[in-house]
Amino acid sequence: MKTMNLDSESRKNYKQIGLNNAYTLFVRNQSCTLFKRTMAQGKLRRFVDFIFSKPSKLVSLSSEIQPQDTNTISDCGLQTVPLCMIIGSENRCHDFDSQFAPKSNHILDRWVRISDLILMDEMLPPVHLIRVGPYYFVRDGHHRISVAKALRKEYIDACVTKYQLKGHAFDQLARNLFKFNQHSISVN
Repeated sequence: MKTMNLDSESRKNYKQIGLNNAYTLFVRNQSCTLFKRTMAQGKLRRFVDFIFSKPSKLVSLSSEIQPQDTNTISDCGLQTVPLCMIIGSENRCHDFDSQFAPKSNHILDRWVRISDLILMDEMLPPVHLIRVGPYYFVRDGHHRISVAKALRKEYIDACVTKYQLKGHAFDQLARNLFKFNQHSISVN
């Protein structure tokens, strides 16, 4: 089943004829279908990655750098960030794979609620990202990023904090990210 967004005129028509509950149920069905499809695609991709010995985990920023490796931290404010440049998480890598597909059903309820809001064109707060070099790591907003990727969005609004690493730490991170980049970062 293909996920579809209703245009604003269709949403008005649903509401005008008193089918608000039907519209809500329609959107919920779309969100549940999207979750199941995204999770199934993620399982298949992780299996293929396993067969070809490719990494399928999100890069963990907290395991890549130590607090003493950071030279400066600066707030860059609100930015529009390409989703393909978000490659990891500050400290929450167990719920999603390298492409932010959900790895288990325990996040279903929250994922579906966020999908509902996005499909209904509701405003969501920006995600919080950490920028290191050209790449971004999620501090807050894993579910929003997962849903946005599942909906094939290209960009997301984010409050960005930039970490400037010391030379040796940046060199080590760059080597690790280069290895990761060769195997699993894909531009959708």
